[in-house]
Amino acid sequence: MPGPSGPTINSINDKDIRIPRVDQRLMTLSSYLASYRLTLKQRLSLANHLEGVKDKALQRLLKKEQERLQRLEQVLLIQMDTYIKQYPELKEDYQRLLGISGIGQKTAISLLLLFNTYPNTNRNQITALIGLDPMQRQSGTSVKGRSRISKQGNRMIRKCLYMPTLSCIRYNHKIKVFYERLVLQHKPKKVAVIAAMRKLLLIAHAVYTNKTVYVPG
Repeated sequence: MPGPSGPTINSINDKDIRIPRVDQRLMTLSSYLASYRLTLKQRLSLANHLEGVKDKALQRLLKKEQERLQRLEQVLLIQMDTYIKQYPELKEDYQRLLGISGIGQKTAISLLLLFNTYPNTNRNQITALIGLDPMQRQSGTSVKGRSRISKQGNRMIRKCLYMPTLSCIRYNHKIKVFYERLVLQHKPKKVAVIAAMRKLLLIAHAVYTNKTVYVPG
């Protein structure tokens, strides 16, 4: 008999079982991207460590390793770019994302992977997936305080969008106007930057979903 929470395992029909489709292209691209991020993290960590190193011989040794990691980053970026361009559909989506003012190669690759992994998401779902969905602080049944983002989603994508958003605030007309309007409405600059990140994400998502070329405003 069904339990209080629903049917038993034996009552589940085969048609109710959904096996996720494995896309080998995305798995390979994800591996490349994870390797790139690891290499970048190691290089930045080494750079911070070098600031406290006084011994000249050790400095030279560590700087050589830093240079090696930097070269590896470039190789991985080139290989990801080459890999994507083997597949016409991925290549077209990738080039459309690169056409958005402020989005560079690393961000375009990250967004390409995100959008292809979750191809049927709407605006609210894609912002939630990377934790840029707004939340209200609640106490009991009342809502108090300023809204904030959930930070529940993909932290790496949020980090990846931050610097491009700062660039967009200066050079992308649509994002710049949007950001300046929020500041004029006396929104804290941090809040305005986060809102600009969300707008940039939604522009990229619309370009990907509608297969359209970005037109600067």
